[in-house]
Amino acid sequence: SEFKHLQAILRSIFWLATFVFDAAQHFVICILLCLLQYVLMPSELYNLSEQLLIIASIFFYGCSYLPIIYSLANAFRSISTISTYMLFMLIVSGKLSAIIVIYKN
Repeated sequence: SEFKHLQAILRSIFWLATFVFDAAQHFVICILLCLLQYVLMPSELYNLSEQLLIIASIFFYGCSYLPIIYSLANAFRSISTISTYMLFMLIVSGKLSAIIVIYKN
């Protein structure tokens, strides 16, 4: 996909606004996930502070993932292709890490 500027705004303001909007959407989804966990999950499994820690980890992971997707958006035709590429890179980096640990020991 190609990015087109529809208004005469600075590129940095455009990307900051896009990031803030996407992070806000992700935050709402994380809050909904937190509520769902609180309703469905027994308290014996995770207490509320542990559930909040899990949700915070998911939120910050998503926020760290957004700039990577933005930077790869011009190189791929669709978001599903980017996601597949990112999953492949995760698998490759995990395998390489395991190989390094095995050969190091």
